[in-house]
This record gives sequence, structure tokens and C-alpha cells, in this order.
Amino acid sequence: MKSMCVILFLLVFVSCNQKEIKDLEKSNYELNQKITQLELINDSLREANMFLDSFNYWYNNDFEGINFEGIGQIKSSFIENSLQESVELIPAKAVLGGTMYFTKTQVIGNKWIVAGFEDGHILGMALYKYEIKDSKIEFKLIDSYIY
Repeated sequence: MKSMCVILFLLVFVSCNQKEIKDLEKSNYELNQKITQLELINDSLREANMFLDSFNYWYNNDFEGINFEGIGQIKSSFIENSLQESVELIPAKAVLGGTMYFTKTQVIGNKWIVAGFEDGHILGMALYKYEIKDSKIEFKLIDSYIY
């Protein structure tokens, strides 16, 4: 009788463990499916963010002129690249051995450009007016803000 109870207990125990294992495998499969779906959504959002990052609400190359005469670049890219190369226009001095550089820039219409700058310690933004003369560009600082 005692051995019968032990055998019955072992059968119940083994069958419960098998059911739990199957339930866990099912849950694991469902979670892996959700992870795959979330990874696809994340990839789509990353692509959309890259597109929006390159989109400039304030400057329309089609309206403002696609080609910058004599340079062969898109006009807004030429303006942004020119400012990026003009770090002497940053209205703050680097500290603690850092070097000032422009971070993100965005052309605002056909007169202004806004730019972030930093050196790893100091962080700020500046608004510049620009003017294109004879395939050259001149910038004038309008205002700046240091965080």
C-alpha cells in the first residue's frame, strides 16, 4: 500500500511538472514572438526617426533652390557645412582642454541658421544670419544661449 502511494505521488508529480514545462514553453514562445514584433516596430521607428531627422521644416530646397551655383551642392547642405567649418563663430570659449565644435545645425528659411555647440563641458545654441555673395557665405551671430 505504501509503495502504491509513493508510485501514485510520483506519477502526479511527474505529470504536473510536464504540464508546467509545456506551459512555460508556450509562454516562452509567445514572449519570443512579442520580442520579434517589438524589434520590427523599433526598427521601423528608427528608420522614421532618421527620415524626420533629415527633414527640415523651415527650409525647402525645392522652393529655395536645389543647386547652389558654382558649388554643385544642395544649398542647405552647403550652408550647414560652411558653418560647421567656422568654429571661430561659436560664442563661447572651450574649458578644461576641450575644443568647441558645432553639433546639430538647421537652416531656417533663406536668412538664418540655428546651431548647437559644445566642447564636452559647455553646451549652447546660437542663431546666425547668413548671406551668400559670389559663391561665398558670410555669417553674423544674432543671439546665443549657453545652458
